[in-house]
Amino acid sequence: MATSALEGGVAGDGPCDPLSPDPGSTFVYTVRGDAMDRAGILDGDRVLVDRRLKPAPGDIVLAVLEHQDLTVHRFMARRRTALLEPDSTNSEHRSRPLQPDRGDSIWGVVTGVVRQFGNYRFPERRS
Repeated sequence: MATSALEGGVAGDGPCDPLSPDPGSTFVYTVRGDAMDRAGILDGDRVLVDRRLKPAPGDIVLAVLEHQDLTVHRFMARRRTALLEPDSTNSEHRSRPLQPDRGDSIWGVVTGVVRQFGNYRFPERRS
């Protein structure tokens, strides 16, 4: 499931200085949906995204779709076509071509995931 960039904002969760050799290029994004549950990325997890890295086939990426929706999917290339593929137990998720002419782009490569346990909740970001 994609989330609106306007809802959470890519920088909505903020930079993660201690987790990146280049803090200016790495940020945290909160995942919504189950498109990547087979890959171990669950609804509510926070992923570390590095904008410096160019995606290679098989990488998990954060993509923006049609200039507004954010999604975490696996980047693949087939017959000179870039694809975003879910890795999900939910059969409703489908692969889709990356269409730059329609406002699709890769915002970064996912380099890690942070999950909360038990009753603990991540603190909300203060404005």
